Amino acid sequence: MKRILLLIIVLFFAFPAFASSYDIQITGNIPIADKITGLSINPETDTAVAISKETKTLYLIDTNSNAITKKITLDIIPSGVVIDTKRNSAIVSSINGDLQFINLETGGVIKTVSIKGHSELVSESITSIHSIAINPQNDLLYIGNSNSLMVLDLNTENIIKEASISNPVIDMDIDSNLGYLALVLSPGIVHLYNADTLEPITSDISSSQLPNFSSSGISVNPSTHIAVLTNSSDNSISIISLQEKALLDTIPFNEIILLNPPLLKGDSGGFSGEQPNAIAIDPVSNRAFITHKNGIVVVKLENPVPLIHTLIPES
Repeated sequence: MKRILLLIIVLFFAFPAFASSYDIQITGNIPIADKITGLSINPETDTAVAISKETKTLYLIDTNSNAITKKITLDIIPSGVVIDTKRNSAIVSSINGDLQFINLETGGVIKTVSIKGHSELVSESITSIHSIAINPQNDLLYIGNSNSLMVLDLNTENIIKEASISNPVIDMDIDSNLGYLALVLSPGIVHLYNADTLEPITSDISSSQLPNFSSSGISVNPSTHIAVLTNSSDNSISIISLQEKALLDTIPFNEIILLNPPLLKGDSGGFSGEQPNAIAIDPVSNRAFITHKNGIVVVKLENPVPLIHTLIPES
Protein backbone atom coordinates (compact mmCIF):
# COMPACT_ATOMS: atom_id res chain seq x y z
CA MET A 1 0.00 0.00 0.00
CA LYS A 2 1.26 3.40 -0.90
CA ARG A 3 1.89 5.79 1.85
CA ILE A 4 1.22 9.48 1.42
CA LEU A 5 3.99 11.75 2.58
CA LEU A 6 2.75 15.19 3.42
CA LEU A 7 5.19 17.77 2.21
CA ILE A 8 4.41 20.84 4.23
CA ILE A 9 5.85 24.08 3.00
CA VAL A 10 5.54 26.97 5.35
CA LEU A 11 4.16 29.93 3.49
CA PHE A 12 3.67 33.29 5.04
CA PHE A 13 0.36 33.97 3.37
CA ALA A 14 -2.08 31.20 3.99
CA PHE A 15 -5.12 33.41 4.41
CA PRO A 16 -8.31 31.96 2.94
CA ALA A 17 -10.45 34.17 0.76
CA PHE A 18 -13.41 33.73 3.07
CA ALA A 19 -11.54 34.78 6.22
CA SER A 20 -13.36 37.58 7.99
CA SER A 21 -10.98 38.38 10.83
CA TYR A 22 -7.30 38.62 11.61
CA ASP A 23 -6.28 37.25 14.99
CA ILE A 24 -4.45 39.74 17.22
CA GLN A 25 -4.03 40.21 20.96
CA ILE A 26 -3.01 43.09 23.16
CA THR A 27 -0.15 41.90 25.37
CA GLY A 28 0.96 45.10 27.06
CA ASN A 29 0.72 48.84 27.39
CA ILE A 30 3.37 51.52 27.91
CA PRO A 31 1.95 54.66 29.53
CA ILE A 32 3.58 57.86 28.26
CA ALA A 33 2.37 61.33 29.19
CA ASP A 34 3.40 62.68 25.81
CA LYS A 35 2.13 62.60 22.23
CA ILE A 36 4.32 60.10 20.39
CA THR A 37 4.68 60.79 16.66
CA GLY A 38 7.25 58.21 15.56
CA LEU A 39 8.50 54.72 16.49
CA SER A 40 11.25 52.30 15.48
CA ILE A 41 12.54 48.99 16.88
CA ASN A 42 15.91 47.23 17.05
CA PRO A 43 15.04 43.53 17.57
CA GLU A 44 18.71 42.68 18.09
CA THR A 45 18.91 44.74 21.29
CA ASP A 46 15.20 44.57 22.27
CA THR A 47 15.04 48.34 22.14
CA ALA A 48 12.42 50.69 20.75
CA VAL A 49 12.78 54.42 20.19
CA ALA A 50 9.89 56.86 20.21
CA ILE A 51 9.83 60.54 19.32
CA SER A 52 7.58 63.39 20.32
CA LYS A 53 7.30 66.34 17.98
CA GLU A 54 5.61 68.48 20.61
CA THR A 55 8.23 68.07 23.35
CA LYS A 56 11.25 67.38 21.10
CA THR A 57 12.02 64.20 23.04
CA LEU A 58 13.50 60.83 22.10
CA TYR A 59 12.45 57.94 24.36
CA LEU A 60 14.32 54.63 24.66
CA ILE A 61 12.12 51.65 25.60
CA ASP A 62 13.04 48.12 26.70
CA THR A 63 10.69 45.94 24.62
CA ASN A 64 11.01 43.03 27.05
CA SER A 65 9.85 44.93 30.12
CA ASN A 66 8.00 47.73 28.26
CA ALA A 67 9.84 50.20 30.48
CA ILE A 68 11.17 53.59 29.42
CA THR A 69 14.92 53.44 30.05
CA LYS A 70 16.06 56.85 28.85
CA LYS A 71 14.76 60.26 27.74
CA ILE A 72 16.88 62.35 25.39
CA THR A 73 16.14 66.00 24.68
CA LEU A 74 16.48 66.84 20.98
CA ASP A 75 17.56 70.18 19.58
CA ILE A 76 15.48 69.64 16.44
CA ILE A 77 11.75 69.25 15.79
CA PRO A 78 11.54 65.55 14.85
CA SER A 79 9.41 64.30 11.97
CA GLY A 80 10.49 60.65 11.81
CA VAL A 81 12.85 58.09 13.33
CA VAL A 82 14.52 54.81 12.36
CA ILE A 83 17.15 52.64 14.01
CA ASP A 84 20.34 51.78 12.17
CA THR A 85 20.80 48.29 13.62
CA LYS A 86 24.34 47.91 12.24
CA ARG A 87 25.58 50.95 14.14
CA ASN A 88 23.03 50.85 17.00
CA SER A 89 22.13 54.46 16.37
CA ALA A 90 18.89 56.33 15.89
CA ILE A 91 18.41 58.50 12.81
CA VAL A 92 15.97 61.29 13.55
CA SER A 93 14.62 63.42 10.72
CA SER A 94 13.49 66.99 11.24
CA ILE A 95 10.96 69.29 9.65
CA ASN A 96 13.78 71.62 8.54
CA GLY A 97 15.52 69.02 6.38
CA ASP A 98 18.18 67.71 8.77
CA LEU A 99 19.04 64.16 9.81
CA GLN A 100 20.43 63.75 13.31
CA PHE A 101 22.35 60.59 14.19
CA ILE A 102 22.19 59.65 17.88
CA ASN A 103 24.24 57.06 19.76
CA LEU A 104 21.71 54.86 21.58
CA GLU A 105 24.19 53.86 24.28
CA THR A 106 25.31 57.33 25.30
CA GLY A 107 22.40 59.42 24.03
CA GLY A 108 24.85 61.81 22.38
CA VAL A 109 24.57 63.28 18.90
CA ILE A 110 27.03 61.65 16.52
CA LYS A 111 26.50 63.99 13.60
CA THR A 112 23.92 66.02 11.70
CA VAL A 113 23.46 65.68 7.95
CA SER A 114 21.41 68.18 5.94
CA ILE A 115 19.59 67.27 2.73
CA LYS A 116 19.02 70.91 1.84
CA GLY A 117 20.32 71.68 -1.61
CA HIS A 118 20.57 67.97 -2.53
CA SER A 119 17.13 67.76 -4.13
CA GLU A 120 16.52 68.59 -7.77
CA LEU A 121 12.74 68.41 -7.30
CA VAL A 122 12.25 70.35 -4.06
CA SER A 123 13.29 73.94 -3.46
CA GLU A 124 15.95 74.31 -0.77
CA SER A 125 13.83 76.89 1.00
CA ILE A 126 10.92 74.45 1.48
CA THR A 127 12.81 71.18 1.98
CA SER A 128 11.11 69.37 4.87
CA ILE A 129 11.41 65.70 5.71
CA HIS A 130 8.03 64.09 6.37
CA SER A 131 9.10 60.48 6.95
CA ILE A 132 12.09 58.14 6.68
CA ALA A 133 12.64 54.39 6.27
CA ILE A 134 15.83 52.34 6.32
CA ASN A 135 16.97 49.27 4.41
CA PRO A 136 19.58 47.72 6.71
CA GLN A 137 20.65 45.24 4.04
CA ASN A 138 22.28 47.89 1.86
CA ASP A 139 22.66 50.94 4.13
CA LEU A 140 20.10 53.03 2.26
CA LEU A 141 17.86 55.61 3.88
CA TYR A 142 14.61 56.52 2.11
CA ILE A 143 13.42 60.09 2.61
CA GLY A 144 9.89 61.27 1.84
CA ASN A 145 8.75 64.87 1.66
CA SER A 146 6.09 67.00 -0.02
CA ASN A 147 6.54 65.84 -3.60
CA SER A 148 9.56 63.56 -3.87
CA LEU A 149 11.29 60.41 -2.67
CA MET A 150 15.04 60.46 -2.11
CA VAL A 151 17.54 57.71 -1.34
CA LEU A 152 20.53 58.53 0.84
CA ASP A 153 23.59 56.27 0.91
CA LEU A 154 24.48 56.12 4.62
CA ASN A 155 28.10 55.30 3.83
CA THR A 156 28.78 58.25 1.52
CA GLU A 157 25.98 60.52 2.82
CA ASN A 158 25.06 61.32 -0.79
CA ILE A 159 21.62 61.35 -2.38
CA ILE A 160 21.90 58.62 -5.02
CA LYS A 161 18.36 58.59 -6.38
CA GLU A 162 15.26 60.77 -6.45
CA ALA A 163 11.77 60.54 -7.94
CA SER A 164 8.73 62.77 -7.91
CA ILE A 165 5.50 61.65 -6.26
CA SER A 166 1.95 62.88 -6.63
CA ASN A 167 1.16 63.70 -3.00
CA PRO A 168 3.01 64.44 0.23
CA VAL A 169 4.33 61.47 2.20
CA ILE A 170 2.61 60.85 5.55
CA ASP A 171 4.52 57.73 6.54
CA MET A 172 6.45 54.86 4.94
CA ASP A 173 8.27 51.60 5.57
CA ILE A 174 10.14 49.03 3.50
CA ASP A 175 9.88 45.29 2.91
CA SER A 176 13.55 44.71 2.18
CA ASN A 177 12.94 41.08 1.17
CA LEU A 178 10.31 41.88 -1.46
CA GLY A 179 11.95 45.16 -2.43
CA TYR A 180 8.73 47.11 -1.82
CA LEU A 181 8.48 50.60 -0.39
CA ALA A 182 5.08 51.00 1.25
CA LEU A 183 3.95 54.63 1.29
CA VAL A 184 1.03 56.37 2.93
CA LEU A 185 0.44 59.43 0.77
CA SER A 186 -1.86 62.32 1.63
CA PRO A 187 -4.78 62.17 2.31
CA GLY A 188 -4.01 58.68 3.65
CA ILE A 189 -3.90 56.23 0.74
CA VAL A 190 -1.44 53.33 0.52
CA HIS A 191 0.86 53.01 -2.49
CA LEU A 192 3.58 50.48 -3.26
CA TYR A 193 6.83 51.54 -4.95
CA ASN A 194 9.80 49.57 -6.19
CA ALA A 195 12.57 50.28 -3.67
CA ASP A 196 15.28 50.02 -6.34
CA THR A 197 13.75 52.11 -9.13
CA LEU A 198 11.33 54.27 -7.09
CA GLU A 199 8.70 53.42 -9.69
CA PRO A 200 5.12 52.78 -8.53
CA ILE A 201 4.08 49.13 -8.40
CA THR A 202 0.44 49.65 -7.54
CA SER A 203 -1.68 52.31 -5.93
CA ASP A 204 -4.76 52.68 -3.78
CA ILE A 205 -4.46 49.20 -2.27
CA SER A 206 -6.96 50.00 0.40
CA SER A 207 -9.19 52.70 -1.03
CA SER A 208 -10.25 50.43 -3.88
CA GLN A 209 -11.62 47.99 -1.30
CA LEU A 210 -12.66 50.31 1.50
CA PRO A 211 -14.17 53.71 0.64
CA ASN A 212 -13.13 56.75 2.68
CA PHE A 213 -10.05 54.94 3.91
CA SER A 214 -7.55 57.24 5.59
CA SER A 215 -4.32 55.96 7.16
CA SER A 216 -1.92 57.83 9.40
CA GLY A 217 0.90 55.33 9.99
CA ILE A 218 2.36 52.17 8.47
CA SER A 219 4.86 49.48 9.44
CA VAL A 220 5.98 46.33 7.65
CA ASN A 221 7.19 42.95 8.84
CA PRO A 222 9.59 41.87 6.06
CA SER A 223 9.47 38.29 7.33
CA THR A 224 5.72 37.86 6.92
CA HIS A 225 5.25 40.58 4.25
CA ILE A 226 2.38 42.00 6.28
CA ALA A 227 1.84 45.76 6.57
CA VAL A 228 -0.19 47.18 9.43
CA LEU A 229 -1.85 50.58 9.01
CA THR A 230 -3.19 52.85 11.70
CA ASN A 231 -6.35 54.78 10.95
CA SER A 232 -6.73 57.58 13.46
CA SER A 233 -9.82 58.92 11.70
CA ASP A 234 -11.93 55.94 12.82
CA ASN A 235 -9.75 54.36 15.55
CA SER A 236 -8.93 51.20 13.63
CA ILE A 237 -5.98 49.28 12.26
CA SER A 238 -5.84 47.57 8.87
CA ILE A 239 -3.87 44.53 7.78
CA ILE A 240 -2.45 44.38 4.24
CA SER A 241 -0.73 41.51 2.47
CA LEU A 242 2.09 42.96 0.41
CA GLN A 243 2.48 39.74 -1.55
CA GLU A 244 -1.20 39.70 -2.50
CA LYS A 245 -1.36 43.50 -2.64
CA ALA A 246 -4.68 43.23 -0.87
CA LEU A 247 -6.45 44.36 2.26
CA LEU A 248 -6.97 41.41 4.63
CA ASP A 249 -8.94 43.01 7.43
CA THR A 250 -9.74 46.22 9.26
CA ILE A 251 -10.14 45.93 13.03
CA PRO A 252 -11.77 48.49 15.35
CA PHE A 253 -8.96 49.35 17.71
CA ASN A 254 -11.21 50.15 20.68
CA GLU A 255 -13.86 47.43 20.39
CA ILE A 256 -13.04 43.89 19.37
CA ILE A 257 -9.36 43.48 20.22
CA LEU A 258 -8.97 40.87 22.94
CA LEU A 259 -7.39 42.41 26.00
CA ASN A 260 -4.86 39.91 27.31
CA PRO A 261 -4.08 40.64 30.05
CA PRO A 262 -7.04 42.97 30.71
CA LEU A 263 -6.09 46.63 30.51
CA LEU A 264 -8.17 49.45 31.92
CA LYS A 265 -9.66 51.37 29.02
CA GLY A 266 -9.79 55.11 29.32
CA ASP A 267 -8.12 55.32 32.73
CA SER A 268 -4.97 57.37 33.19
CA GLY A 269 -2.13 55.40 31.64
CA GLY A 270 -4.48 52.67 30.43
CA PHE A 271 -5.23 51.58 26.88
CA SER A 272 -7.67 54.09 25.46
CA GLY A 273 -8.20 52.53 22.04
CA GLU A 274 -8.27 56.03 20.60
CA GLN A 275 -6.12 57.87 18.08
CA PRO A 276 -3.81 55.08 16.84
CA ASN A 277 -1.01 56.80 14.98
CA ALA A 278 2.68 55.86 14.86
CA ILE A 279 3.53 52.17 14.55
CA ALA A 280 6.58 49.89 14.44
CA ILE A 281 6.70 46.09 14.11
CA ASP A 282 9.29 43.87 15.78
CA PRO A 283 9.92 41.33 12.97
CA VAL A 284 11.36 38.73 15.35
CA SER A 285 8.52 38.57 17.88
CA ASN A 286 5.90 39.70 15.32
CA ARG A 287 4.59 42.35 17.70
CA ALA A 288 3.33 45.76 16.71
CA PHE A 289 3.95 48.76 18.95
CA ILE A 290 1.19 51.28 18.28
CA THR A 291 0.79 54.72 19.78
CA HIS A 292 -2.58 55.76 21.17
CA LYS A 293 -4.01 58.59 23.22
CA ASN A 294 -2.40 57.49 26.49
CA GLY A 295 0.83 55.84 25.35
CA ILE A 296 1.94 52.81 23.33
CA VAL A 297 0.08 49.52 23.15
CA VAL A 298 1.81 46.22 22.31
CA VAL A 299 -0.12 44.00 19.90
CA LYS A 300 0.73 40.39 19.06
CA LEU A 301 0.04 39.84 15.37
CA GLU A 302 -1.33 36.68 13.81
CA ASN A 303 1.29 34.02 13.21
CA PRO A 304 1.58 32.62 9.67
CA VAL A 305 -0.32 29.36 9.16
CA PRO A 306 1.44 26.37 7.55
CA LEU A 307 -0.19 25.41 4.26
CA ILE A 308 -0.24 21.93 2.70
CA HIS A 309 1.19 22.83 -0.67
CA THR A 310 1.27 19.41 -2.34
CA LEU A 311 1.08 15.67 -1.68
CA ILE A 312 3.94 13.43 -2.72
CA PRO A 313 3.10 9.70 -3.06
CA GLU A 314 5.81 7.43 -1.72
CA SER A 315 6.02 3.66 -2.14
